[in-house]
Amino acid sequence: MNSEFVYQHILGGLANALIGDAMGSATESLTPEEIHQKFGGKVERFIEPPEGTFAGGRKAGQVTDDTSQMLHIIEALIENGGRMTVELVAQQLLRWAEDEELFRRFAGPTTRKAIQLLKQGSDPYETGKPEKMGMGISNGAAMKVAPAGWLHPGDLEAAVWDAVTLCVPTHNADVAYAGAGAIASAIAASLIPDACQLSVVDAAIYGARKGYEIGKEKALVLRAPSMVDRIQLAVEIAISPTDFETTCERLAQVVGCGLPIIEAVPFAIGLFIASRGDPKLAVIGAVNMGGDADTTATITGAVAGTYAGISRTDQELYSTIVRVNNLDLENMARQLTSIAMKHVRK
Repeated sequence: MNSEFVYQHILGGLANALIGDAMGSATESLTPEEIHQKFGGKVERFIEPPEGTFAGGRKAGQVTDDTSQMLHIIEALIENGGRMTVELVAQQLLRWAEDEELFRRFAGPTTRKAIQLLKQGSDPYETGKPEKMGMGISNGAAMKVAPAGWLHPGDLEAAVWDAVTLCVPTHNADVAYAGAGAIASAIAASLIPDACQLSVVDAAIYGARKGYEIGKEKALVLRAPSMVDRIQLAVEIAISPTDFETTCERLAQVVGCGLPIIEAVPFAIGLFIASRGDPKLAVIGAVNMGGDADTTATITGAVAGTYAGISRTDQELYSTIVRVNNLDLENMARQLTSIAMKHVRK
């Protein structure tokens, strides 16, 4: 496997995940109708989040919790030689929560509860267990899971196991394992030079099934819709011969684009297929459906961007995201690639 290919595609995934997060922060919680009214049409660029949104008051192009948590984890993984542990994830979540603005304004309900327990000294293997009769599992497990795929090009099983490790401190349930496993596996499959959209979907379904298998043994099993069936439903909608915007609306109506992981992950896979692998189109589709737009666009951008690579990434959006957030994504991607290639050679 060619290291330059892996680097180009990890960088594409990183860039588009951040682009999705920042662009979606302006439309989060809105409906498509409200987006059109407020912004005079579709959002296709970075806009300062208006008052009333979670990110209100932040700069255009500034990222939120979705990718800032992921960046903390990437930095720790690089320092740790790519070794993913529950303790490492817990430590980085606590470090992330030291930014009081990010924690207060952006921590989702599942992550917020887990971090509060971690601050109290609770065991990270216990903090992510949801209430059996709770309201379900949020999409926070999937929004930060991309590194599990980037570290394991073509190794779907290893990607799922690292995804599970990422879930444990905050989202320790079978459906979270399934959703995170689906995204990590899809990303790992996207780093294979002859990957196609079908092979990425096959990988996502494998990852969901493997996540359930692990969750049955190691996590709380919840009564929830099937992640596998929901991904398959999203793909069926996405391949329909209708225009892209109509397909996006159908995905949002039938699959959903909100906070639950059982909505966000299938929605992201559906957009990846509907866009025919175009990362900008996929991200814009997520952004303009509203709902939990920053998170769904982050997940969508990570998958579509990894598949397409940096060469098919909008260079103006990329340069803006780097400048506004003061990031060296190229160096980060190089270091991730170095670790990933060691895994390939094993």
